[in-house]
Amino acid sequence: MSRILFVTTSPRGAASYSTQIGQALVAKLKAEAPGSTVVSRDFAQAPLPHIGEDFVAALALAPEQRSPAQAQAIARSDAAIAELFDADTIVIASAMHNFGPTSTLKS
Repeated sequence: MSRILFVTTSPRGAASYSTQIGQALVAKLKAEAPGSTVVSRDFAQAPLPHIGEDFVAALALAPEQRSPAQAQAIARSDAAIAELFDADTIVIASAMHNFGPTSTLKS
């Protein structure tokens, strides 16, 4: 059984061409590997915060020394990284803004 992580970032949602192409690719992958699971993350609708002071400070601290805000910042990052590591296949459907990926994907 394959695990697919599908990441979208377009503020246009379902109207986005990149999202539509990504959905078609995910459907093809599922058809080729029945029983595959898909985890979808829409960073346009639920963006991760950009790296801030709490995150940077928390990296240098032991878990028991972190403030609640620092612990939360690290927990969000750890959850996103765990999804990446758990996936067998990653499909990224990103809009292109100013000739680069969206800021929500970069964060």
